[in-house]
Amino acid sequence: MLTIDLTIGFMTQVTLSITSPSPPHIPKALTSWESTKEKIKAWLPSCAFGAVGVGAIIGAVVVVGGLSAIAPWLPVALAVAFVALVVIAKYAPGLITRKPQEHPSEALPAATSAIPASPQAVPCTTIDMPPPITSKSEVTIDNFQKIIEKKLLTEPECQSLLNYWTENKDNLIKEAKNQNKCIRIKARSSFFGRTLIRTLLVTPEGKCFIILNRTNSKKDKTVGTGSTKLVKYCFEVTEQKLCTHATFQNEKEFKRETLLFNKLKDTPNTLQLLATDIYTSKNGRTKYSMITEYCDQGDLWSILKRSELPENEKKEFCTNIATALKKVHEQGYIHRDIKPDNIFVKKEDGKLIPILADFGLACEITDTNQQGFDTGAPRYAHPRIFQLLMDWHNKALDNSGQEALRSQLPPLQSRDVWSLGAVFYEILKQDGKGLPWQGYIDLKPGQPRRAIVDYFNDNPDATFDEPSDKTSLDYLAWKMLQVDPANQFTLDEVIHFLEAHP
Repeated sequence: MLTIDLTIGFMTQVTLSITSPSPPHIPKALTSWESTKEKIKAWLPSCAFGAVGVGAIIGAVVVVGGLSAIAPWLPVALAVAFVALVVIAKYAPGLITRKPQEHPSEALPAATSAIPASPQAVPCTTIDMPPPITSKSEVTIDNFQKIIEKKLLTEPECQSLLNYWTENKDNLIKEAKNQNKCIRIKARSSFFGRTLIRTLLVTPEGKCFIILNRTNSKKDKTVGTGSTKLVKYCFEVTEQKLCTHATFQNEKEFKRETLLFNKLKDTPNTLQLLATDIYTSKNGRTKYSMITEYCDQGDLWSILKRSELPENEKKEFCTNIATALKKVHEQGYIHRDIKPDNIFVKKEDGKLIPILADFGLACEITDTNQQGFDTGAPRYAHPRIFQLLMDWHNKALDNSGQEALRSQLPPLQSRDVWSLGAVFYEILKQDGKGLPWQGYIDLKPGQPRRAIVDYFNDNPDATFDEPSDKTSLDYLAWKMLQVDPANQFTLDEVIHFLEAHP
């Protein structure tokens, strides 16, 4: 029953009582659009009755107060109408619910194509997720301390997300299990305020990822940028674990990188994939995203600039990177973009651990289309590629001449070893001066390839003088940076050297 007393002037008092039927019981957090429509239909009578009540109140004010009193008492009428609407909204939980978005039906690569397509949820592959949530692992505000401490979200924002998850998790996990895939719940607002402040990704195993990808009035912090993608923070609530969320627009690159990630599952010192997702953005574009582990020390370039890698850890550090790269080669792939920026670092038991990452330019060893002049960062690329590229542009070559030039390109594995040798050199020096040819690059800003060719034309035999100590890391780097692949260490020889000289 709703009772409202109104006094018009000093003489007239109006008491109006409205009794509405009890609202029907509707389960919270319904997740299908059909259920949402049924809920709206169920609430239409109550909403209509409330509207009639509001109209009756305003009518009573008009009749009793007279036309002359309409203007002075109009704010009262509006206030009463607002109270009535709030009462209706308060007792109509979950009236505004999520409408599942449409999604493309393209199949994921072989490693993920076993997941069936569904028109009810965004396809998402989860990788090696822990067991489902149980009552022994209830989520509390303490689960959010990491993102509060990093100032990624405020405590009230975390409390809002916690409330939403607590109220809706059972239904969301049930839907994810029924669809046998993750479901994406987009951040949204309603007339009464923002009902979900960040997008969530829920897995059938009960994991809840908060995707910190807001880019409107308040921009979320970014972790960095990959070869062709922007990387933002992501947070897994149940395990209190920071992750990273990268978005692609290129389907081919997304599938290629996802496939390699799946092949490298549980491989030490390689970045681990946690989930993938395909969704439609607000402007109707299809986007591809993946969630990967977060490395708390940033990338190797940042570590080297701060000279934070202890001398007594360098050999083990280099061994771990070389072993990870060998695993990539054993899967039939070449990285093609090895550089300090693509080696992430995390700390475990006080030690810095390298993580080989960013496989956006990786290609299969057998892919003849990729065995040309393409490289990653020029500073870390094999110089013979640029020398031959100059010849290609400076000479009028027929088909046979072009093929003869291609045949002189260094093997793909040799290119990765060269790049790794350049990284090892910077690890050894850790002086901020860069590679031996950095001075030439500085003299030709914007022309790094030309600068590198000039350096090796002036120094055709070796990148730097041969070290006298044949067991040192300097000697290892020297052997890896031989221009002639016949004189260069293979990756197996690199690993054997590191293990033989601990």
